[in-house]
Amino acid sequence: MGECAVGIPSFFYLGVLVVGIILLIIYHKAGKLLKCIFFTAFTGLGSLGIVWLVGRFVEIPITVTPLSLLISGVLGIPGVVGMLIFQLI
Repeated sequence: MGECAVGIPSFFYLGVLVVGIILLIIYHKAGKLLKCIFFTAFTGLGSLGIVWLVGRFVEIPITVTPLSLLISGVLGIPGVVGMLIFQLI
């Protein structure tokens, strides 16, 4: 049972890295690299902040750590939703 608990987060982190690289390639080809990066980071960090504030009252198990900031900054709102799903499983 210990292997499953360790395997899921490492698989998630690898997926975040792969998706982040794919997003950078797509943004670069679209010619809007900086605009897209800032928009994704702004919405991701904003949604993480909202989830954290709501979680103080409703017990949502998301904490603000360097890793959660990185995931929400790179993946935006889908990254925050993914963290919520993995925390609730």
